[in-house]
Amino acid sequence: MLLKLGSLSRQARCVGFGSLRQLLKSPHKLMILGDGTQIKPHIQVHNTVGAVLLGADRSAVQCAAHCVATDDYTAVTEIVEPAVECGASVAGKDGN
Repeated sequence: MLLKLGSLSRQARCVGFGSLRQLLKSPHKLMILGDGTQIKPHIQVHNTVGAVLLGADRSAVQCAAHCVATDDYTAVTEIVEPAVECGASVAGKDGN
């Protein structure tokens, strides 16, 4: 079974993981790329694990390809909002 995973495939570069690493270094300052209005289809880990287990359990053929993704898009500002609520200031920077 082949699975193409959504935004989990590059965890080290995702907004949530990168923001957490930044906040561990400097708890009151968070830098994001762009202006924060970019939207991304982030799928939650438990949903991805569930899809993998479901596919393994129900796959009728030995080799099948499936895309594990979501129709739900989240803006970068929504992802970092909890950090702002805890007192972090957020600044955007050009991604170039």
